[in-house]
Amino acid sequence: MKSIIPIKILKFDDGGCHMFVNVTFNSKIKGKLIIDTGATKTVFDINLLNEIITDIYIPEELKSAGIEANMIESKVGKINKFKIGKLLIKDYNVVLINMQNINQLYENISNLKIWGLLGGDFLSEYNAKIDYKKKLLTIWH
Repeated sequence: MKSIIPIKILKFDDGGCHMFVNVTFNSKIKGKLIIDTGATKTVFDINLLNEIITDIYIPEELKSAGIEANMIESKVGKINKFKIGKLLIKDYNVVLINMQNINQLYENISNLKIWGLLGGDFLSEYNAKIDYKKKLLTIWH
């Protein structure tokens, strides 16, 4: 099955941009995710999802680094369900990080709150295609 999901593109003064999709957690909490083609893993903000994540633990082998190569404390947890477009994902294991700095940046420039980043693992698993001109994300499930 194919889902075509509208994306929003936020352009920056320096010519760069970030793409966002809407997401719904546990059928009631709405948020925004950055489509991050440069991120290896999909990550979510532990501060925003703390109440709906289950089975949180810190695996010894998990390490995360931001673009500045600073190590970031990471945890793993499970989201019972979340929905992107028509795709309903259940019992999804996720990496959790503190995204407070990212949210402060976005709040200053766009008034957006970022719940997470869709990384290469998710985009690859769902054979994602981004159409920048039409502002669409296509995923197969």
